[in-house]
Amino acid sequence: MTRPTPRVRALAAALLVALLAVAAWFRPLDDAAGEHLDRGMTAAFAAFATARALNGVISLVQSAQVSAQFGVGMSVAPGELLDPVNDLIERFSDAMLAATVAFGVQKVLLAVGGHWVVALLLGAASLAWAGLAIAGRPSPRWLLRAVALLLLARFAVPVAAVGTDLLARTFLASQQQASNQAIEALTGEARVVAQGGPGAPAGTAGNGEPGAANPSLREWWARGVELGPRIEALARTAGRLAEHVTQLIVVFLLQTLLFPLALAWGMWRAVQSAFRAAPD
Repeated sequence: MTRPTPRVRALAAALLVALLAVAAWFRPLDDAAGEHLDRGMTAAFAAFATARALNGVISLVQSAQVSAQFGVGMSVAPGELLDPVNDLIERFSDAMLAATVAFGVQKVLLAVGGHWVVALLLGAASLAWAGLAIAGRPSPRWLLRAVALLLLARFAVPVAAVGTDLLARTFLASQQQASNQAIEALTGEARVVAQGGPGAPAGTAGNGEPGAANPSLREWWARGVELGPRIEALARTAGRLAEHVTQLIVVFLLQTLLFPLALAWGMWRAVQSAFRAAPD
């Protein structure tokens, strides 16, 4: 099979770059990328809010200092039982805040890359490079770098965001939904404990005073509710939270870092391959 001559490859590369320069003025890819980033930011912030709520509820339960007698005697210390879980939730909330910020940074970069000045500079640099390639003349190294950087500035974030959206929908959506539901269920169970059990009115702490954790737990114990085993059950349930928290951290790490960087690197390699066709 006959390989294309350097002249043909240079013409093809020049045509491709010229088409990309024209495409820089259109925004369908930017709109799809913006929708993905908005959804990602909303999901990350919702996970952050849920984590902070769960952290607050567990801290409320931990504030109760209750001693009860079981057989020969045992102290029920909610703080000791729930400390590891609370630490995990705090780390998780920090990770979700970082994911929210990462999506916000990508939105800013998307807006910068979509500005008409970037499209104008890319068009001018691309036409200059394509003209030299068609004429068979070597391009200055600075011009090649300028075209490459402008291509990345204009298309790297939209391509990475749309590609990440497709990958996330295909491989991560069900896992993310299941983990979110598990964390929300645990938050609801923790609220039941903090509010004094099933008999307490919603929004109160068993004694009619919102947020009065210690009186609520004491009154609950006085009513004969087995507080110790229930808190221990909550601790066991919360212990399973590690799996779901880890899964969500992995999901957002892939969406905000690994997938976008891999796709941007792939685009950079494609740009380099196109410029290799340029005459020396």
